[in-house]
Amino acid sequence: MSKERKSGWWYPYIFVAGFMVVVAVNGVLIFSAVSTFSGLETENHYEKGNTYNRDIALARQQEALGWQVAAKVETIDRQVAGSQRRVSIFASFKDKDGKAIDGLAVRALLIRPTVAGHDVSVPMSPKGDGRYATETELAFHGLWDLRVVAIGEKDSYQLAERIQIP
Repeated sequence: MSKERKSGWWYPYIFVAGFMVVVAVNGVLIFSAVSTFSGLETENHYEKGNTYNRDIALARQQEALGWQVAAKVETIDRQVAGSQRRVSIFASFKDKDGKAIDGLAVRALLIRPTVAGHDVSVPMSPKGDGRYATETELAFHGLWDLRVVAIGEKDSYQLAERIQIP
C-alpha cells in the first residue's frame, strides 16, 4: 500500500529557498561594502575637531573681507589616456568694491571625494585683472571638490565648490 503525499508538502522548501536568496544577497552586499571601503573617512579627525572654533573664526574673517570670488573648470580634452581628463581651472578675485585683486599666491586643489590618492594640487598663474588660471590632468571624470586657496600680503581666501567633470 503506497502512501500519497499531502498537498503542499513542498511549501517549507520555498520558505527555506527564500531565506537562502536573502542570505546570498546580504553576503554579496557585505563583501562589496567591506572590500571597497578604506575605513578612514577623515584623517586626523581629533585634531580637526579641536580646530573647529578657529575655522569658524577664519570663515567669519573671510566673509568680512567681502571679496567676490568665482571659479570655473572647463574640460580641454575628454580623454587623455584611459579615463584621464585634461582640464583648465580659472579663478577671478575682486574686492568688496569690485576692484580686481592682483598679487595673490593662488593654488587650486582638486579632491576626489570617493577615492583617496587621486587628489591634485596645482599653482595658478596670474593672468592680470584679478584673474588666475592653470591646467592639469585628472585621473577620473565625475564629482570632484575644488578648493581655490589665495594668499595675499595681509589676507587669505578659500573657495570650496563641488564640480562635475564630464
